[in-house]
Amino acid sequence: MKKLLAFIVLLSSINTLQASHIAGAEIWYRHLKNSPTPNTYRINLKVYRDITGVNLSNSKTICISSSCFADTSITATLKILRDNVPPLDSIPGSFFGSIITPGTMDCTDSSAIRLTTELYYYSANVTLPDTCSDILFSFSEGSRNPSDNLTSSGFMYVEALLNNTLGPNSSPAFSSPPFKNTCVGIPVRWVQTAGEPNGDSIYYDFADPLSGSCGTLPAIVGHHAGYSLTQPIKSVNGITIDHQRGIFTFTPAQHEIAVVKVKVFEYRYDSIQTHKVLVGTSEVDAIISVKAQCSTATPNNRWIQPNRNNAVSGLRNYSCNDSAIWLKTAQQFDVSTLATDGSDFTLYNSLGDTIPLKSAGVSNADYQNGVASKLWLKPIRPMWYNDSLTVVSRVGTDTNTLLNTCGLALAPNDSVYFLIHNCTTDVGVNQAGQLPEVRFYPNPANNVLTVAITQYEHPLTLEIINLNGALQQSEMIERGVNKVNISALPPGLYGIRFTGSKIQEVHTFMKR
Repeated sequence: MKKLLAFIVLLSSINTLQASHIAGAEIWYRHLKNSPTPNTYRINLKVYRDITGVNLSNSKTICISSSCFADTSITATLKILRDNVPPLDSIPGSFFGSIITPGTMDCTDSSAIRLTTELYYYSANVTLPDTCSDILFSFSEGSRNPSDNLTSSGFMYVEALLNNTLGPNSSPAFSSPPFKNTCVGIPVRWVQTAGEPNGDSIYYDFADPLSGSCGTLPAIVGHHAGYSLTQPIKSVNGITIDHQRGIFTFTPAQHEIAVVKVKVFEYRYDSIQTHKVLVGTSEVDAIISVKAQCSTATPNNRWIQPNRNNAVSGLRNYSCNDSAIWLKTAQQFDVSTLATDGSDFTLYNSLGDTIPLKSAGVSNADYQNGVASKLWLKPIRPMWYNDSLTVVSRVGTDTNTLLNTCGLALAPNDSVYFLIHNCTTDVGVNQAGQLPEVRFYPNPANNVLTVAITQYEHPLTLEIINLNGALQQSEMIERGVNKVNISALPPGLYGIRFTGSKIQEVHTFMKR
């Protein structure tokens, strides 16, 4: 429930919306493995209400039908949606337990709001009397919001199919809120990925919006001229679908409100028939609202920020030998657009020198169905000296910057900075011993660096390394004054590492 709308405005330019209330719904189911009866399922329903319409009740009827047993119905009760994780950024809806639909403004700015919805979540458990290949869980309610692409409104109808002849099944469940406000001419990357818990294959596609009621065969709602099942939105160059990941990409061509329905099909291999069999479906019926013009050409294009865990004055502090930098994005991003070699970003130290990055990625805990909101960058070696570092976004080797779930790009040269602190002369985990006294001068140095050691009796190895950790030169030094020729080094910041008996110590110096 994170990253919800911070501010809600409604531009009610279409007066007929106020007579309706159902803006969309999605339905899915879960097999309850720990139930005392083996064929028990939890049916889940999300209903999206136009906030200008009539209120919803605290229960909904879900119909169940199949060719193997008599039709029946169950009552799904409202489950309280509440944000208990600080900072509290959920916005309560008009009915206790509902919330304003998250993600509505990810693709646009506040001037573009034409439709605001709130989310109601219902569920109920049912024990099925038999197995069957065509069990349908369905929900319908009127009246559906009017739209520009459908010929009628009527009762909105959604359904989920269960085929449990190959064993129990849990259907895919959509992970991204379906409602988007967007603008003409701004590319949209509408991510409707779903989680599938059984390891089955899934396939995404558009589906016909349906109208109907419990106990009756639903009817397909027709499209106006210029619209179709495969092109439910007027777009510049059509709509492309990633059928394996549930990503729909298009650029809106006109001001409109369009009903769009997405269905995900789930297939499982049948070892007897030796081919894949459809074992389940889920679907979402939603509205995409397109405004004629946004107040900014590329809204939300600055959306990277430091990970604010343990933040100090907005800075994320890291300790010596931390091997990764964590960044949080203000919006979810498409993980497939992150260059894994780290080239979407450049890391600079306080002197403006580049610190090479070797990789980038997301953790399993942050990854959800192709999207994430936090990423890590790994420098070529752990960070080992006190400094303030800056991360700057850029176009990576994959020829793009990060894209959010709407297809909007993170602007190049967006930057954040942070501190490396708690560095002492020790390096490594085991806190190796320090030299009793060491001085090196001048600093900055030109061609010769003088290293004076006054109280250590054993020979030492002196190594000069660059900021990537690469060895530049090495020589043996002893107690007393040592002259080190650094004339071959390019100008920049270097580390000077001393290694000896029970000694490992690093300092930094500047070569002019």
